[in-house]
Formats: sequence, C-alpha cells, structure tokens
Amino acid sequence: MKYLKIIVSLVMAVGLMAIVATPVLATQPVWITCLDDPENGQWENNLCSKVKSNGNWLTNEVVETVEITSSSSDLELTDTKAMGGAETIKCAESNVGWIGAEGSDGVSSVVMSKCERVAGLCESGKEVKVAPVSPPWGSELKEESGEVRDLLKTPGFKIECFVAGVFKVADTCEGATSAKVTNHSNGTVALEFEGKSAKSTCTLGGAGAGELKGTVVLKERSGAAMMQGPQAPVILRKGNPNFGGVKKNTTKNEVFEYENPNMEVEYTAIHIANISGNAFSEASASTCKGKKVAKSKCVIEIAFKPVEEKIYLSTLNLKYIAGLSSLVKAFNIGGTGTP
Repeated sequence: MKYLKIIVSLVMAVGLMAIVATPVLATQPVWITCLDDPENGQWENNLCSKVKSNGNWLTNEVVETVEITSSSSDLELTDTKAMGGAETIKCAESNVGWIGAEGSDGVSSVVMSKCERVAGLCESGKEVKVAPVSPPWGSELKEESGEVRDLLKTPGFKIECFVAGVFKVADTCEGATSAKVTNHSNGTVALEFEGKSAKSTCTLGGAGAGELKGTVVLKERSGAAMMQGPQAPVILRKGNPNFGGVKKNTTKNEVFEYENPNMEVEYTAIHIANISGNAFSEASASTCKGKKVAKSKCVIEIAFKPVEEKIYLSTLNLKYIAGLSSLVKAFNIGGTGTP
C-alpha cells in the first residue's frame, strides 16, 4: 500500500480493505484482506463486498507487512501565504509503500511528475520541480468522529521553479497531515486530502500556510483489490504458537487465551487449516463459543500429534462477528515431530 504521502496508506491482498470503526465503537481501525477460503468464507467475490452463506471469500486482519502502490493525477500543493499571493502547483504522483498490523502503514518512495503552475509566483509554462523531503514517511489509521482517516506523520515537499525566466525560487512545506479513507466500488481504496487535512509549515509562507488537496488511489502491488472493512479486535493474550519438539505418535496440548478488549463479539467457528498434515486438532477445553462482552477472555485448546519426524505448520482461524461484520482472526502455529 499500501508517495507524496501526502498520500499515503495502502493496502493489499486479494481483496484488501481498511477497517472502518463506527462512532459507537470508537475503536482502532486496522487493515484487513479478503482471502480465498471456501471452508470458512462468507463473501461471494474477491472484493468481500457481497455477503453469501458458505461463500469462497473471507475477511482477515493484516498481521504482516504488505507492499502497496498508490497514484494520483491531480495532487495540489499550495503555499497560501507565499509572496505575491497563494502559490499552487499541480502534479501527478506515484508511490510505493506498505501496510501492516494494527493499522500501521507508510510510504517508502515518491515520484512527482507533470508538475505545473496553477497560480502564484512560479512562471506559467515553465518547468516546475517537486520532490519529496526525506521519505520514508510513517502513518496509521485512526477513527475520528465516526470517520476513518490515515494520519501521515512526517510528509514534506520541496518546490522549485523560475520567476520572470531568470530567478529560481524554492519553497519547502513540511508537517503532519491526514486523509479521509474511502472504499471504491472497483476494489481500490481512496485517500482524500481535503478541508480536514492539517496544514503544514512552508519556508516562504510560514506556519499553517501549506495545503495538500487531491485524491490518491491505493492498491496492492500485484493489482489485487482493496476496500474498507470493520475492525478485528481479537487479541492473543497467552499461549505459545510453537509447540516445539514432540515425539511422533504422542500428543501435546496447548491452551491459547484470547481477549476482545474493545467490543462485544460473537465467536461462531474455530477452524484449523493444516498446511502439512492433520497433526493439529481442537481439544476439549475450548470456550470461545457464542457471545462475549468487551474485555472478556476465552480459551482454545489445541492438540498436536505428529505422525512423522518433520516440521508441521498450520493456521488457527477464529471466526467471529464484531458489530455488523463477520471476520476471521488467523494465528500461525507449528511444531516438530521427533524420534
């Protein structure tokens, strides 16, 4: 995603989405993906946009860093207090960035092109250069007054142009800002810099003079779709995902404790996706069933019984309903069969 980062926050995967928290829940938004999972799916397509019982697609919170790209054809940078009046430059931009766990994202590289004067000091029809200031830029999703925004912490741009065909002028605008996050029906995510986006400090206009306006469209680097979704609040509190070495044909049990710290959830299913053999299974002590209030805990007991001397890897999927959305929290587990 996951840039002028003025632009920035991206997403990924086979149908990716940025989680949107509602005003009532007031929780931390996160990035989620739409995954191919016929056994647990509840969506009809790879955009996770149409509900279907026993569908082939499933929403899942992003827990590892994913690379994204973004682009804009009409990003405007303005120094509202530049000498001689507001100076506005319009550029196309393309960026490479990332999205990660707990709503984190950022921009690693930014390319500004086709920059031209719209108004102000720079000479019309002459070359204008715009360059990012010291990327990478970190950012994260936040819920503000019922709206999901991407907060960009350290973006900056340097503008260079000619005045009267002779004098070269430079203006650098830097400072934290934010963008409104919105789903697009074609499977992309839009970041809109608008009136609520904080103003930056410019070398010519001073504090509060810099404005960024325009929409940046994000997509997963491979071209997979993205969208917004609801937050996945379930957290693993106790339990070791690595079962270690276990003698083949013997069983080791491990209890995993989960908490839903921010909201009420209803646990609807536990599913173990075995990557290398049916060595893992659910045991008797599991209590993650039915509705659980906020801040409550439940446990899942997993049995590991290797039948060969090799490494076993698997995924534990905990399916639940949070607010109005059905989600899956995935945890990787593993162990080794020994002599």
